[in-house]
Amino acid sequence: MSGVFGFALKQGLNIPVCFIREAMYELFLLSGTRGKDTAGALSYAKGELLSCKDAVSVRVLLKTRAYKDFCQASINRMLPPGNGIIPASAVFIGCTGLAVNDSQMCVNNIQPVIEACLSGVHDGVIAANPVLDDAFFPASGKEFPGNKGIFGFLRRLIEQGLTPREAIAKLYENIEGSASIAVLMIKDNSLILGTNTGSLYYCAGASKGFYLFASERPILEKFIKRLRSRCYAGECAISQVKAKTALYLRLDDFGESIFSIGRKLLSHQAIRYDAGSYFRQLLDKGESDEQQAECHAIRRCAKCVLPETIPFIRFDDNGVCNYCLTHKKIIYKGSAALEDVVSRYRRSDGRPDCLVALSGGRDSAFALHYVKTVLKMNPVAFTFDWGMTSDFAYRNQARLTGKLGVEHIVISADLRVQRRYIRQNINAWFKRPHPGMVVLFMAGDKPAEYYIKKTAKEYGIGLVVMARGNEFENTDFKWGFLGIPAGEPQGVIHNLSFPGRMRFSLSSVKQFMLNPAYFNSSVWSTLFGYWATYILVYDYLYLWHYIPWDEAEVITTLKNEYAWESAQDTIQTWRIDDLTSPFYNFIYYTLGGFTENDAFRSNQIREGVLSRQDALNLVLAENRPRLQAIKDYLNKVGLDYDEVIEKIQSIPKLPVTPCRGGNSMPMDIILKKSPLKSTRRSP
Repeated sequence: MSGVFGFALKQGLNIPVCFIREAMYELFLLSGTRGKDTAGALSYAKGELLSCKDAVSVRVLLKTRAYKDFCQASINRMLPPGNGIIPASAVFIGCTGLAVNDSQMCVNNIQPVIEACLSGVHDGVIAANPVLDDAFFPASGKEFPGNKGIFGFLRRLIEQGLTPREAIAKLYENIEGSASIAVLMIKDNSLILGTNTGSLYYCAGASKGFYLFASERPILEKFIKRLRSRCYAGECAISQVKAKTALYLRLDDFGESIFSIGRKLLSHQAIRYDAGSYFRQLLDKGESDEQQAECHAIRRCAKCVLPETIPFIRFDDNGVCNYCLTHKKIIYKGSAALEDVVSRYRRSDGRPDCLVALSGGRDSAFALHYVKTVLKMNPVAFTFDWGMTSDFAYRNQARLTGKLGVEHIVISADLRVQRRYIRQNINAWFKRPHPGMVVLFMAGDKPAEYYIKKTAKEYGIGLVVMARGNEFENTDFKWGFLGIPAGEPQGVIHNLSFPGRMRFSLSSVKQFMLNPAYFNSSVWSTLFGYWATYILVYDYLYLWHYIPWDEAEVITTLKNEYAWESAQDTIQTWRIDDLTSPFYNFIYYTLGGFTENDAFRSNQIREGVLSRQDALNLVLAENRPRLQAIKDYLNKVGLDYDEVIEKIQSIPKLPVTPCRGGNSMPMDIILKKSPLKSTRRSP
């Protein structure tokens, strides 16, 4: 995942040197939001190619002596001192990278990629393709074969006699995933901008004497605005390189042409989904003997599968919990109401008319599919990476945006900083473990709300579609651990009632005061996340408040039409886009014998989607600790796996005092009677 940007200057162009210097600096800086792990650039002028790259953020690279020397040398070749005329067409291409795996932090894998006859940068993720693994990416492995493989493949095609246009078209015919590329064809003296998602914009200024390009329209808009107030004012109409097309620019005379690439867009087909068959396939993967043994290890509701360790749970004389007794059937607004809303925003001129939040998980992936193929909208996909996005999510995002031809905007936090914050909060939590404060580990993803709102405004989009709102996914126990009864969230965290928000705030502040270790350098990020979640006002369209959520339809559609990946170590498909979920669910499971899956399947039982026995078998299989996933997570945040697991297992389990007629002791009283103290050993 990257920010692609750059410019081309025509021979004979009269332009001030400040324009070149500003473009090299400002385009780099503005593109930094798309990736803070790596940065690099190349320049080509008078037949000489220069490059500079490193595994550092943009701001760090721009301050280095290496980049300053590269910048000055590039400017001297593009526009020799004392001469305001470009002597020969010149190109600058830059890239800010978001490392989706550790190997991409190696300097050899950082973009731009330089081959014998071409050089370039790539934004996106190429998913492994069994047909092409050996021939297409022989040396890069099966995960994220991306950048070097792409340009190596292009080089081989050109060496075989294909023209640059034919080679680019051949590339897009074969790849699976998303790819927006800027390629300098040195022998052909051309620049090609190609994309299967539409995540490339360009503008021609000064009577087409220069071209600017970037991954997002707002990047170019901000850059042009700054230029006009500083050093160079030229006409700059911004255009998009449409999905499934490429722009071919001849550098000798700046002649341009657009040509088609890639595959055709999908059209939605009505398919019948057999929910019974889907759940039978899941259950066939379970281990019934172990499941039955675990079934009797903890008391559960006689109707759903919630255990006695859930906060505020009470059982009546028949063993049915209060959550079942007070449950209200989900009422959907309906497809007609959904069409009525989206019709107010639908555009016929090809401009984006809605923004879809895309995490790569099952709900958001299906939402993007539904908005594009069923509602016939022209969406922009938005992703906020806070450092805990899984490999599956990256590949699934790429498969959908590439196949659907949807522009994909990525905003990246500083992953190193965010992972340090997580490590600090986990270490702080162990000083006084409290189940209600486990949510603090996920505070880093909350700023996504702010950036969604900001991006929609920048693109002039009035409709934001959210794949939250699936009421099956209500997990009230998280509020309960902080002394808050069900807050009627309807699957949406913003919907926590005002009294609930106040109690949440007061309970959180109390925990901070009882455990001063939480007052670490992450606290400002946590406060920003709280503000973005509970203070800012949002007007989202929640897809699952309009149409029923059908698990069989969601998963079958994604797997059949997009080769959507799920984890290999679990049968569950929920939250596999989040590296944090195996860890915090392990904590809940160790302390209370349940995870989010118990709440999810219990809601399905109440809606008549699952039988209790099937749900019980499912949660007992889904709740199995994903130890390798937990180990990978802890490695990313810099914690020792064995030490962390030992600490969690040494914490006292959640006590319960259920009464047959109800009136279980509230969890806050229980925690006061039996505080969860750390059992850390002294050195």
